[in-house]
Amino acid sequence: GLIQALSVPLTSHLHLHHGLANAIILPHVVRFNLPAIPDQRRRRLNDSFGLAATANDETFVSTLTQFVRNLGLPTSLRELDLSLNGVAWDAIAEETTRMVLIHNNPRSATQDECRTILEQMQ
Repeated sequence: GLIQALSVPLTSHLHLHHGLANAIILPHVVRFNLPAIPDQRRRRLNDSFGLAATANDETFVSTLTQFVRNLGLPTSLRELDLSLNGVAWDAIAEETTRMVLIHNNPRSATQDECRTILEQMQ
């Protein structure tokens, strides 16, 4: 899906470990995808994190983000002390939209939407 599609060009451009990039990307793509997730699956996701079945999207994403942090993993690129000056964000977003993996995502993503997700990750 979109996590993997973003991860491949991101790791290539920033020289990150693939799994680390996935951890950073996860909450941001989940936020993007939640509107496309059927209610029954969303209730199961909420339940898996001990949330009320009707918990809103931001509550779920905040809980997921804290879960990632509790694992000792970063949730933004800035936490890695990378120099983000001069990063070709548009190129990464464009490469993401050309990845075959993007077609497995529950919600279609445009290049602009991929760029927005990348900006949120910074």
